[in-house]
Amino acid sequence: MVPLLRPAAARLPGGPSANQGARREPRRDLSADARPESLSTAEKRKLEFRVLSDAGNKVARGYGLVWKVPAGLDAIQKGFGINLAKSNGDASNELPVPGTFVLGADGRIAFSYVNADWRERLEPAGIIRALERLGRDE
Repeated sequence: MVPLLRPAAARLPGGPSANQGARREPRRDLSADARPESLSTAEKRKLEFRVLSDAGNKVARGYGLVWKVPAGLDAIQKGFGINLAKSNGDASNELPVPGTFVLGADGRIAFSYVNADWRERLEPAGIIRALERLGRDE
């Protein structure tokens, strides 16, 4: 999943148009998983925020965050029971690079953190600092 903090009225390139609204959403996660997979994850983990599906990695591609899984790695993943075609809902064999983006009310990126090592994620304190700075600047 790609954690995504943003106002509900901001629009991402290729993002779902259902995100329009006047109130600020505290958190949304954007998942590369196909919609049924995303719903299953949200239900299993009892998440208290909406999980959006990035079908075909359109939003991630707009941010330049998509990579093709090499055939050799694909075989290893399958050995661990990972089925990208099922998770992605297509045969693209692509994954998004994890990233965190804080967007202003105008939809522009005010803060970003991207790390190709999926194990390295931005600490929540870093996101809170970015949101505080954004609140002062807007």
